[in-house]
Amino acid sequence: MGAWGVAILSDDIAEDISFRFKDLLGDNYQNEEASRIVIQEHLNEIDDEDITAFWLSFALIQWKLGRLQEEVKDKALDIIDSGADLERWEEDPTLKRRREAVLFKLEEKLNSPQPQAKKYRRDLYQKQL
Repeated sequence: MGAWGVAILSDDIAEDISFRFKDLLGDNYQNEEASRIVIQEHLNEIDDEDITAFWLSFALIQWKLGRLQEEVKDKALDIIDSGADLERWEEDPTLKRRREAVLFKLEEKLNSPQPQAKKYRRDLYQKQL
């Protein structure tokens, strides 16, 4: 998996999570069940170094859809607090500083009120593609 920028969603993992989560919501899965499936599928497939990207991305995706679960939020905030995500940016100090700023904004966002839960219908999702 790869990242093409410092933004949370500028990552192959984020793209995969977003598509899968929205597909499940479009298939009328409840938020909790869709989340469980996404977590189970992705944590079985990704390397240890990509786990931080998974939790940060999933937290932001859920927040944007108004469906952030406490478990996902807590994992993302723990990663931010620990600095574990910054390890992948160690080789480039400029990118690392930019990523730190992105993580700071993500932390603020996750601790702010999320938008109202968006309904997700497959027919609307299909038109977006």
